[in-house]
Amino acid sequence: MWYIDVELDGEYYRGVYFNEYRSSYTDEGSGRQEDNGYYTYTTYWFKYEPISWTVIEENDGYATLLCDMIIDSQEYDDSHSNTNYYESTVRAWLLGTFYETAFNTDQKQILCTRGDYIDYVTLLDYDDTYLATSSLLSKYATDYSMCQGLYNENSDWWLDIDGKANNYCMGSDGYVSSGAQLNYTSWGVVPVVTIYIG
Repeated sequence: MWYIDVELDGEYYRGVYFNEYRSSYTDEGSGRQEDNGYYTYTTYWFKYEPISWTVIEENDGYATLLCDMIIDSQEYDDSHSNTNYYESTVRAWLLGTFYETAFNTDQKQILCTRGDYIDYVTLLDYDDTYLATSSLLSKYATDYSMCQGLYNENSDWWLDIDGKANNYCMGSDGYVSSGAQLNYTSWGVVPVVTIYIG
């Protein structure tokens, strides 16, 4: 895939172009882009929109926010067996591409680490899924995530499963499911951030 970001009349847009479909797994398999209506050798443009968040926890002057939509489609890790979040592909993507693209300088100033987390952007921890109702945890996709190969408009999405014995993800119905193959590229990413609210 190739990406280009442009500004036009004060608005920002991302162009996406690919000459082959993304694999459903990092090592094999046909992807979901064509099923989602996105085709090779075509340029697609997406307007940058403000990310919408919902507060799922307030504690000691800090608020934890869960993204309202699935904003991208990524594998948990290149390896289908590595559950170590701190070594995962998705963590590297969140702290690199997503963090640098999604937040301006002022926004980065209010982001905080949370509890045992050492990162400014994370996935929802498996142990914290109780913080939100199933209706809130059932997420719909952005057009951009569908272009990236998300499974469908109401897809499963990754949880932080570091140290867990099973490969859990959040099901499309808003309940935790198990058995996800970690190098599957068609599950969604729903970021979590913590901010200081005083």
